[in-house]
Amino acid sequence: MVIEFYLSNKEGCNWYSISQTHDPGNMLTWLEEEFMKMEQTGKKALIISHFQPGGGACLNAWSERYRELIERYLNLTISNFFGNTHKEQIYLITGTLNKTAIHVYHESGSLTSFNNHNPQFRILNLDYETGYLVKGHKGFLNITGANIGNTEWKKQYELTEEYKMTEFSQESFNNLTLRFRDTPGLVTQYIWNFEGTPFPLEEYNRGFKKCRKNTYCTAINFLNFETNHCRNSQRYNFSCNLTSSIPEIALCLFLVLVD
Repeated sequence: MVIEFYLSNKEGCNWYSISQTHDPGNMLTWLEEEFMKMEQTGKKALIISHFQPGGGACLNAWSERYRELIERYLNLTISNFFGNTHKEQIYLITGTLNKTAIHVYHESGSLTSFNNHNPQFRILNLDYETGYLVKGHKGFLNITGANIGNTEWKKQYELTEEYKMTEFSQESFNNLTLRFRDTPGLVTQYIWNFEGTPFPLEEYNRGFKKCRKNTYCTAINFLNFETNHCRNSQRYNFSCNLTSSIPEIALCLFLVLVD
């Protein structure tokens, strides 16, 4: 098994290139060409980038094209890894037509500290024969302890054990998102974990129904507008998301409406 690492620039997630609505920097064209080469050679890809596609910082039409590429070359894509949020979060990519989970992408915590976030890292185990992920080990540094001279990195958990998952497949992660929605207490644990345990767990309370649904909607939907639709909220929200709403409306000819 030959695995190639692809570092994606994500020019579509940069408002300074907003005039290039089709494919800023021709990144998607380049990625498709690389996929076509891999299809001929039998190689597989791990894709690494800073911004996650589909989020509010990315053009919706660009994110749609990215999803279609991943769906087309799903058998060649082991996983996608992103940063930016400083949180260890779980996201699913759903199909363009049937909206079922087809792929998992991961956001790892950051070694850089952030508001209410401890520095974090993740070590991933891959199956040697297939190249697919099988385990995810989370470590963190307690900033409060480090500030008083106790600088010690600690293991926090192994992901499948922490969330009682049978495996690292998209089916197992899809079941986890359903449990986020339906199981009181699990979202509290999830948010506490992805922030790197900055405060005692008893200070968190995310078990109420709306928070559970919001967490589920964020994890299960690839596009930002699909997440808003799932939450029964407005697609364009000038009071809460002005920077995303105005450019998207200006580029409405390039957008795909969510039913």
